[in-house]
Formats: sequence, C-alpha cells, structure tokens
Amino acid sequence: MHHQANTFALRLAFFGPAGAGKTALIRRYLRGSFEAQYESTVEDFYSLDRVPAELRVEILDSGGGHSFPAMRRLAMQRSDAVALVFSPHEQDSFEVLRWLRQELLEARTGESKLPFVVVANKSDTPLNDESMIIAQTAQDTAVSEWGSQFFETSALSGDKVAELFAALFRLGVPPATMEQGSQLPARRVQRTGSADEPRHKMPVSEHKRHSCVVS
Repeated sequence: MHHQANTFALRLAFFGPAGAGKTALIRRYLRGSFEAQYESTVEDFYSLDRVPAELRVEILDSGGGHSFPAMRRLAMQRSDAVALVFSPHEQDSFEVLRWLRQELLEARTGESKLPFVVVANKSDTPLNDESMIIAQTAQDTAVSEWGSQFFETSALSGDKVAELFAALFRLGVPPATMEQGSQLPARRVQRTGSADEPRHKMPVSEHKRHSCVVS
C-alpha cells in the first residue's frame, strides 16, 4: 500500500485474456450492475474516494492478450494485489493465466508471497464436460501449486464478487494497518434481486481516467 500526504493508496489490478469479464467484474462491484455490451479494453483506470477518507482505492483494468508487455509489467510491479481472471468456457483462457502468472513472478522477483488470486468468471453459465475439466484443473493448480485463493464469480449475477474484492483488499492492506482497526473498503453491491430486496449503498465517489478502448 502506498502512502502519500496523509492518504493511503491501495492499488488493485485485473489481468486476463480478452472476454474473460475483467471489466464486468469491476463495474459490478463499483456500480452494482451488469453491462452486456462488450468493448475490448487497452487499459482503464478507476479510483475510489471512500470512508475512511485517508484510504484511496485505485483499480487497473488491463487489456487482454499479449500486447503492451512493458505497460503490463509496470502495472504488476506497482500493484498491491492482483486478480488473474479467466473463463472456464474458453479452452485456452486458463493457459493465458499461466504465462500471466509467470510474468508476475518475473516482475516481482524476490517476493516470497505474491499477492494475487485466481478468478474463474461466468459461473452463471452451466459448464459442459470440457469446461468442468478446465475449471477443476485451474482450481487445483491455483490452490495446490500456486498457493493462491480461487474464486468462481459471476459478473452477471454478482455472485462472489464482493468476496473477491474483500480478498483483494486484505491482500493489499498491510497486517499492521488492519490491526489498527482500519476499515476495509468492502461493500456488497449486488442488485440482482427483486425491488423488495434491500440494496446496500456504497459511500464512494468513482472516477475513471486514463481510459483507452479499441473496437
């Protein structure tokens, strides 16, 4: 976590293949909604001003694929916690995460414990036999081989999105800070039920900048 002028900046970064749902997960958490329209991302940056006032959350939404390696490496070096996102419905999606993790290892040389989690997105879509094998292989690799937490999420329904971000916050916030009683900026923002169900407010001011998309 980065300290600047009485303000702590917590930097989160999302990496993964194109179409895995990185942007959808971020927007589901920030806005409590799902946007079906897909746009290929080069790099988007979101920042949140939250309670407590001294904590600022910055979220990097990276583009998929092998493009812009220098930009990706710099983001990996500067991030406090990383989400590696894939879709078990795409055959090569988890393979992309393998080389992304390798890039993360090379970018964070010397660190004994890398602050990242593995995310299998689109859990709302039923798995066929091949997808089930991909998902199980990914979970076994993430937990047993990489020592990472593993989440099955749905940006569409909001399932496990709040839990994912809570885990990222805990990875990125130093234990000493947590012991001082600082609040983690975790809020449940799912809005997928009926109008009779309670909705949880997020005391945040969202800003988006450094945005670049390609069609």
